[in-house]
Amino acid sequence: MTPETFLIPKDFRGQITLIYNEPCGQTVPKVDGRLIYKIPDNGVMILTNKFETGIIDQEYYFVDNNWNKIGKIPELIQQDFIEDYTLEKNKNEPPRNQVGIFLLGTGSGSTAMNENYEFHMMAVTSWDNFRVQDYGGIPDKLIDSLLFECRKK
Repeated sequence: MTPETFLIPKDFRGQITLIYNEPCGQTVPKVDGRLIYKIPDNGVMILTNKFETGIIDQEYYFVDNNWNKIGKIPELIQQDFIEDYTLEKNKNEPPRNQVGIFLLGTGSGSTAMNENYEFHMMAVTSWDNFRVQDYGGIPDKLIDSLLFECRKK
């Protein structure tokens, strides 16, 4: 799998959805052997690139308005956070208000017109917001609209 770097606007909070294998999409450039994703403000990228599988090598950075890296974004996982009812506590639990990236998964979906697409989703948020699903999920209507516009080109 090609190593990947995600450049995310510094104030972005919410869901990122990458849609793969779309002839009408943009091609993610490769720089120094890494695919460089410049995440737009709406969090959705439609790509010509095929979805790759294998050993994951991903980095996430907040960037300024000129796409200069200003800070690495930590990768957070749900299992690091423990609730009151849990018997065994995690002594290394990250702060619950720390903003990080949560990987939500990959799969396939279909538009309202029953056209299929492949996706990869992640969220830039804190555990406090993630656990109540308050991370700005992308409405299906937006994905449908963006794919429709892209595919009619």
